[in-house]
Amino acid sequence: MTVPQLYSLGAAVMDSAFYADCPLSKNALAQVLNTSRPTIWRHEGIAYWKVPNFKEDYPELPRELWHEKKCSRDREVPLSPYQSWVVSLVKECYVHLRKKSAVENFIQQNQYLFTRGNYQNQLTKLARMSAA
Repeated sequence: MTVPQLYSLGAAVMDSAFYADCPLSKNALAQVLNTSRPTIWRHEGIAYWKVPNFKEDYPELPRELWHEKKCSRDREVPLSPYQSWVVSLVKECYVHLRKKSAVENFIQQNQYLFTRGNYQNQLTKLARMSAA
């Protein structure tokens, strides 16, 4: 008798995560993830509003530019390695869930997957695997 495999979206998302070792422009990330720049912008927008640690990597704009830019953070700078990782996770969520509302709900219910702490843990695992 064979035991059925359980499907874990969280595990599938983590398995396909992209790790950068330097900041990347949205164009560069689009090329690496084999998608379009507008798609990266959409995924980044979801991460910006739904992933708590994501915003913190953007530098804060001077207060007088908040109204002009419609936000308090400079989102035109390259993405940090953590942000690139999160965007790659959001992209993989879309592969499985296909709808924005489903992706947002998954992120909301599984925020621990997208945290900076989890990112650091995954990097540590990769380093150990590489050293072995």
